Amino acid sequence: MMDDVLHDLFLYHVARHAEAEFTPEMPELARRLGMRYRVGPDSLATPERVVYVRADASAPQRRSEAAHEISHLLTAEAQPGDPSYEEIIRWYHASVPDMQAHLEVLADHGADRLLMPEALVGAILGHCGYSGRAVWELARFADVPTEDALRRLVYFDESVKIGGFISHGGFIQSAFSKRWRLPFWLGDRVPEPHILVDEGVSLFAVPHKSRQLIGVITVGEFDAA
Repeated sequence: MMDDVLHDLFLYHVARHAEAEFTPEMPELARRLGMRYRVGPDSLATPERVVYVRADASAPQRRSEAAHEISHLLTAEAQPGDPSYEEIIRWYHASVPDMQAHLEVLADHGADRLLMPEALVGAILGHCGYSGRAVWELARFADVPTEDALRRLVYFDESVKIGGFISHGGFIQSAFSKRWRLPFWLGDRVPEPHILVDEGVSLFAVPHKSRQLIGVITVGEFDAA
C-alpha cells in the first residue's frame, strides 16, 4: 500500500504537471518546469536540471525515459528551508535494502503520472474495463512502451486486486501485480490462466506482433472485461 509520503509525492507530480497545463510533450514539459531538454548518448538528469534523453531510443521509449528523468528532478525539488521529497524518502524509507533502486522505481511511477494522466486512464478504463486491450490502447494513446502502460493500469487504483503480464513467444517478459500475487512471473512460460486462476482473465493479442500477448487478471468484484 502507498504511504503518506508517496501519496504526497505523486500529488506533487500532478500539481506540477497542472502548472504546465498538462502538456503531453516531454521537451515542452521540461521547459515549462524550468528544466532544459537535450538529446545525448544516455538518458539522465543533472543537478543543473538538464534532462538528457538517448538519441537511439524509439519515440515511445524516449518519452518514457524523459518523463523518468523529469520525475527524478521533481522529487529533488525543494522550497528554501524545506527538505525535498527525495530527502524525506531517504529518511522515512531508510530501511529499504537498496535506496537507489527504490528511487528508480518511484521515478517510474512518477513518470507514469506525467505520461498517462488520470483522466486518460479513466477514459480508457471506462471504454475497455480492466483488460489486455486497455493496456494496449493506453500505450497507443499515450505513445509509451506497453510495459509502462501495464504498470500504470495495475497501480492505478489502490482498491483493485490485479496482476498483469506481457509475453512474447510463450514466455513472460514483463509482469506487475498489486494486492495479489500472480502465480507466474518473469521468464516463466505463459500458463493457461483459466486453469491456474478462477478469477477474471483478459488476454489480448497485440496487433502486428506475432505471439505477443497482454494479460490482465483481476480478483473479486473488479473482474476483467
